[in-house]
Amino acid sequence: MTFLERIKQSLRGFMQGRNGIDPLGRIMVWSGLGLYLVALISGLAVLSILSMAIYVWAIFRMFSSNIQKRAEENRRFVQFQRKHITNIKQARVRHQNRKQYTYFKCPKCKAWLRLPRGAGNAKVTCGRCKNNFSYRA
Repeated sequence: MTFLERIKQSLRGFMQGRNGIDPLGRIMVWSGLGLYLVALISGLAVLSILSMAIYVWAIFRMFSSNIQKRAEENRRFVQFQRKHITNIKQARVRHQNRKQYTYFKCPKCKAWLRLPRGAGNAKVTCGRCKNNFSYRA
């Protein structure tokens, strides 16, 4: 076994039963790096301290052996991230189709609905909450 293989094996043994890197950890490392670069450019020491705090928290999460708690943190982050990415994608589609459709929200459940432009006054039934209302497209 070579020297590098022994180091790799010892690191594997050390990380056994620890959280390791996850999507939240990656975002924390990249945001810490970005904040540190902004701190270098702007010269604000408070941003540098904040970026170091983010790094310390990310390293703590990676080496933490409380896997259940770290997994719950990561699950909440991924759920939050997925929700906002979906909203951004839907907004892009609404913008691309704005000439063919009129987009509006259901007054009861706030779901996005659409009608073809020029449809006039139409009776609309929301697909989510089954609310009936009229809308002028």
